[in-house]
Amino acid sequence: MNLSLSLRPIPIAVWLVVGLVLMTTLLTTIGKPLFVGQKGNLGFSELLVPILTIALLFKWKYARTILGWLHVIAIAGVISIFVVQHHIDTGVENLPILPYMVLVLLFLVLCYLLFFSKSVKQYVES
Repeated sequence: MNLSLSLRPIPIAVWLVVGLVLMTTLLTTIGKPLFVGQKGNLGFSELLVPILTIALLFKWKYARTILGWLHVIAIAGVISIFVVQHHIDTGVENLPILPYMVLVLLFLVLCYLLFFSKSVKQYVES
């Protein structure tokens, strides 16, 4: 297993992935009341995702794929939370759609970068 940072500069797309992962982790942790009620639980692997992000920086070849699939699952989770809270009375009144849309959009951008970005793929595989 090759876990080493190279002396070559890290591509902007990789830094964008790192920034988006940190942003979504903070958004779901600090902004929890935006997504679920007071008794609700919302968490997208607050420990696993940052560890995998660090592994991505150290070019662990499986980190890109695992992070991508975790965010695909997170997209399904956010959409299902939104649908359930709008169709079942959960005590959250006038639930805004904007936080859900922002979170899904951030997850979609992350999935695109992780699965389809040539620079992220070349960085991890080099």
